[in-house]
Amino acid sequence: MTKLSRAPRSLRRGDEHLVDLVDVPVQEVATDPPGYPPIAPARGVPVRLAAAALAIALLCLVATVLVLHRRDRVIVRTSVAIPQVTATVDASGCPSDVSCNVSADPQRGLLDAVLTGDLSRYGFSGSTVSDAATGKPFRSSVTVRLANRLVVFATAQCIPRGAAVPGRRSLPTIGPADALVVVPGPAGCSVTVGAHVPPGVDVPAALLDQIAHDPAAQLTR
Repeated sequence: MTKLSRAPRSLRRGDEHLVDLVDVPVQEVATDPPGYPPIAPARGVPVRLAAAALAIALLCLVATVLVLHRRDRVIVRTSVAIPQVTATVDASGCPSDVSCNVSADPQRGLLDAVLTGDLSRYGFSGSTVSDAATGKPFRSSVTVRLANRLVVFATAQCIPRGAAVPGRRSLPTIGPADALVVVPGPAGCSVTVGAHVPPGVDVPAALLDQIAHDPAAQLTR
């Protein structure tokens, strides 16, 4: 950019020294402030690039709506599924939806299976949990305490709508030990026979197996 500036010019008139001012063109150059990068000229966004960005945004929105719609359909389908009913019992062995009675008399079949051989000489304790309306037993147990501090116990249980009970057999050879035999019956039914064996006493494995596998020990539906 050109700018006019005043510059002195000397003139002589006689003995007088005159100074006149004349216009001198000065070239002015625009520079950027020191320490700053040059400012790039602004450019507009191409129309095609803006259109492509808009199309991509629309596609993302449509995909999100489809995923959410599919998700809702899956939730609705699973919410109407009917779960399998499983019976629950309290600590005494009574089903949660039944009123029960508890007596001190074990079921005869279980008692006969336990009181065989030498065990018939000892006293026993027991109980039976049964339906208060029908008298049907749900759980029955017998416990026998021998003179050498050996304790033999047996429990028969049969729960309506109960799941199948897996079998189990854990019989060490000598105490101290806890021996256990579980024989499954129909679904929800089983007989569990065990012994608390003191130190130095042999585990009566044959006796426990005999009681557990006696068909009379199982409760009937």
